[in-house]
Amino acid sequence: MPCSRADVRIRSMELERQHTDNVNATFRQPVKKFPFATANANTTANSAVDNPNTCRYCGISHGRGKEHCPAYGKICKSCGTANHFARVCMKSKRKEGKVHSMETNTDEGNDSTEDVHSSECIGAVRAKGQKWCVTLLLNNKPQQCQLDSGVTCNVMSLIDKRGLAPRDKLTQSSTKLKLYSGQFMTSLGLFVTECVLRGQKYTLEFEIVEASQQPLLSGSTCERLGLINFTIPADLNIIDKVQAGPLSKETLLSKYHDVFNAPVESVPGEAHFELDAAIQPVQCAPRNVPVAMKAATKAQLDKYKADGHIISVTEPTDWISNMVIIKKPDKLRICIDPKHLNRALRRSHYIMPTLEDVLYKLPKARVFTLVDARDGFLQCKLDEPSSYMTTFWTPWGRKRWLKLPFGVSVAPEVYQRKQHELLMGLSGVEPIADDILVVGCGDSDEEAECDHDVKLLALMVRCRQVKLRLSIKKLQFKVPEVRFHGHILSSTGLKADPEKVKAVLEMPHPSDVKGVQRFVGFVTYLAKFLPRLSEVCEPLRRLMDKDTIWHWLPKHDAAVREIKQLVTQTPVEKECLSIVFACQRFHHYLYGRDNITAETDHKPLIAIFSKPLLNAPKRLQSMLLALQNYNLKVVCKPGPEMYVSDTLSRATASGTHTRSMHEQHTVCKKITKNLCKKALREGKDAWKAILQWRNTPTEGMDSKPGTVPHGMALKSSSASSQHSPGAMCGDRRAGEATSQKTGLRQISKRLT
Repeated sequence: MPCSRADVRIRSMELERQHTDNVNATFRQPVKKFPFATANANTTANSAVDNPNTCRYCGISHGRGKEHCPAYGKICKSCGTANHFARVCMKSKRKEGKVHSMETNTDEGNDSTEDVHSSECIGAVRAKGQKWCVTLLLNNKPQQCQLDSGVTCNVMSLIDKRGLAPRDKLTQSSTKLKLYSGQFMTSLGLFVTECVLRGQKYTLEFEIVEASQQPLLSGSTCERLGLINFTIPADLNIIDKVQAGPLSKETLLSKYHDVFNAPVESVPGEAHFELDAAIQPVQCAPRNVPVAMKAATKAQLDKYKADGHIISVTEPTDWISNMVIIKKPDKLRICIDPKHLNRALRRSHYIMPTLEDVLYKLPKARVFTLVDARDGFLQCKLDEPSSYMTTFWTPWGRKRWLKLPFGVSVAPEVYQRKQHELLMGLSGVEPIADDILVVGCGDSDEEAECDHDVKLLALMVRCRQVKLRLSIKKLQFKVPEVRFHGHILSSTGLKADPEKVKAVLEMPHPSDVKGVQRFVGFVTYLAKFLPRLSEVCEPLRRLMDKDTIWHWLPKHDAAVREIKQLVTQTPVEKECLSIVFACQRFHHYLYGRDNITAETDHKPLIAIFSKPLLNAPKRLQSMLLALQNYNLKVVCKPGPEMYVSDTLSRATASGTHTRSMHEQHTVCKKITKNLCKKALREGKDAWKAILQWRNTPTEGMDSKPGTVPHGMALKSSSASSQHSPGAMCGDRRAGEATSQKTGLRQISKRLT
């Protein structure tokens, strides 16, 4: 029994082995496969020789006979002969030196490295295998070279070098050529030779390698020889690497010295004027120049001519205008008086940007830089027909402008279009006329400054590319607020220019209709900052009616005074005070609640609430501090959509609530200051004005006549020698003579 079991096991093992052999014999049949060759030619060729089962003509295994070889009848792409593939071509062994350098790196040592790749890879990428070649005179011998803008060093084979200068020795070179596959090839040496192209001589350096192809010229060499012109499109934003740390003014002026100090040149493109054919040309008679200004005028004209701004004219011209001399603090400006020419010029209508077009692009603005285009109009070149239209008289003959002149009606639109074209694509850069504003935005000062530096460097690079010159005298670098087209831009929002406010305050009362028009027109410029301006100006507007007889009444004086008072007030403070008032009035309902939303139609207030308390204006910090008790979120909502609050603010009822001590102190202080100013302006006694207000009942006031907040009581004893006791009627506490030290000066000092 045991023997029979052993026989069964042995028999089973033999059957299993026999079955396995049959299966393996089935899958050992030769299979034709054509793998995608990714290895280089040398590796494939060597593997074909080392493996006896691999065909040396195609590099794969197949049956015997040329009819089974897929390479039979095919042409090699490497050497051009038949019946084999390029991947097993034996001649390609000698072509491993065919390299194109790509870029230069530096190893830890002193040897420099050039990244290269084989010429076969280049041919596979380039369309139709096209090559750019040029014949140069190298060492007085013609030599055809290939242009390659991706090459960073010139490469030449040892065979070509021996043909040019067999006796010249190579200079030792530490450069290594890095193949595209990552392998390195050491340069045999450096060959320096003289090159002649278009009659000019150059000195070129070639890295010598063991290769059999024509020399390669690097991109820098091609640009140097004028074979390749490298240009950067105007809409391509290329900036320098931002240095570590904030950008300083000294670094900016040093790095971009040419932008601020180089002579004025012409920006790309030419300006063209279109004429109305129905208008006849006009040739004005020449005007005389004052004798005292002739020398300075002649010097300025000579300077314009030397700078290429004007040129003399001897041939007949259809249009001749007169010269206008404008005296500046440090120089003369030569303009023309094209009164007749402006009538014939056709406008190339272009929308001029306004401040409102810029404001919405400045969220979280904290840092500002303002640059000015130096002689902006004189950087725009005119085409020849337009230049002849600007011919003008001088005592020294006729001249015509080669650049955009001052005085032409279409010049601002032409210049603004040119500015937008030159600075297109730059984020945070807003040009209006010749002023260019750069804004840095961010949640913090550091973030805003970094954002500002990147934008400013981008502007400097663009100015250098288009040859736009800037004025170093008018540079305002990294300022917290900047005066931009009649307004003040700051981190707190938009404010009226103090110079404009001062002009309104010092403006005398109008004496005729023209004066009213000037006053109302000037004040309308500040309308966005003045609430109820239309209502206050209504009496003045009636004076401008066509059929109205001039009559100046006290109500007109009152309107002018109220307008001037509105100009001196800051609307931001009043808007913020309204939120404080509302929160304190409804403290019982708001305290302890989350997500309280306050709606306002005053946008600058949004920016103030989003800043830290220390960064807010000092006059608003006390109000913001009072709002710290509430989880408040301020949002902007247009006034016409705030139906209830907007209506109630214009039709308020007399309040029955009691003011807090702080509110009474603020109201009393403000009223007293205004009374003192009014009395001094009208030449009256300020003390009597305060007493008159103190003893006169006022509708809507919480206090009784003669009652003032605690600590602000007006002492009657200080004026007892000047005023009768009857004038001091009112509250008993206020009427008592308790001190001799409190007078008008002490009160005024305490209130200011």
